[in-house]
Amino acid sequence: MEKHLVKFTKLSKELNTLCVKRESMTRKQLSLGRIECDLLQYLHDLNTAICMNDIAEKLNVSHSRITRLIDTLVEKGLVQRFPSRRDRRSWLAKITDKGKRTAGESVNDLVSIQKKLIEKFPSENMEEIFNHVMIYLTTYNEVLREKELARGK
Repeated sequence: MEKHLVKFTKLSKELNTLCVKRESMTRKQLSLGRIECDLLQYLHDLNTAICMNDIAEKLNVSHSRITRLIDTLVEKGLVQRFPSRRDRRSWLAKITDKGKRTAGESVNDLVSIQKKLIEKFPSENMEEIFNHVMIYLTTYNEVLREKELARGK
């Protein structure tokens, strides 16, 4: 068990390092911070106007932080902000076409990396590799959920 514990701990750390490195490279290429990328991707996936208070709640950040983030994305032409027609006190945010292209670049970059990765895998083991990685990820998520539940979250 101890031998496997060391190996899987190292695997987990290396996977995390790779994901962080790829994300960092993408953010640098797009000239965006991590939370800006998350916000832009959220707005891209949503593809409709949303109240800024709802964004703050969804991303678990303060309203003032969302305001600053939206300000930055508006300055870059990636998001537009406008008052709500239903409630004059509320402001809505919506991704622009430029923002959609930028978010798409992030997805395209990930797909490009995955294509190159797959090309390097032995084709006869492709399904086996995928299935084993999925078992690892599914089990990892399950353990994290159990840990969250144990902490009362």
